[in-house]
Amino acid sequence: MKGDESDIQKLLRSLLFGSLITYGDEETVTYAKRLFQDSNGDLTVLPGDLKSSIYKAVMINATEADFDTLVELFKKSSTIQEEKVRLLQALGRTKDETLHAKALSFALSDDIRDQDKFYLIASCTATVSGRYLTWTWFKDNYDLLHEKFGTGQLLMARIVSIVTRSFSSLKQADEIEQFFQTHDCPSAERNIKQSLELIRANAAWRERDRESVSTFLKSLSSL
Repeated sequence: MKGDESDIQKLLRSLLFGSLITYGDEETVTYAKRLFQDSNGDLTVLPGDLKSSIYKAVMINATEADFDTLVELFKKSSTIQEEKVRLLQALGRTKDETLHAKALSFALSDDIRDQDKFYLIASCTATVSGRYLTWTWFKDNYDLLHEKFGTGQLLMARIVSIVTRSFSSLKQADEIEQFFQTHDCPSAERNIKQSLELIRANAAWRERDRESVSTFLKSLSSL
């Protein structure tokens, strides 16, 4: 990082850094984790435009100790809402099923304001396996979620949208539709319909263009 960077350079650096972490570039992830470790819990020394990506890097192949560290930092950041949101958006980005379950359990805790819970739930759907695990968690905890958020609130509609919109198979669309046929959720009717339309559109696109996309990606690997 240079002190004389323009705003555009800073933005591009942040976008590139975040993209490399999202796609698992080992060198960038290692660097981000080192920045976090060197901070010794003082989040103010981390570059503000890279914080979200650094927290996400920590959760890539995270241990339980890593997870607990971020949770403690979240609790200590009680007066800094922006920092709390960044941490919530990172906590669910784990491929470990045990940590994923801990993240979803934490989402229902009193440590997180009701209006902020969706940040953590959304982060739990950031991986392919996480989407299915979160959908299963949603079904298993539906009565609790509906009792807490389902009457006259926008929160339930937002949660429903988060846990359903990322799929791309007709089988999953049918499962979601069947679930809500037996679990009435008036506050999220529109969201359910939109998710089903999106999933089926994505499934149709995948079926139509699978071969051409595969051919294109293979051509890139030969360059």
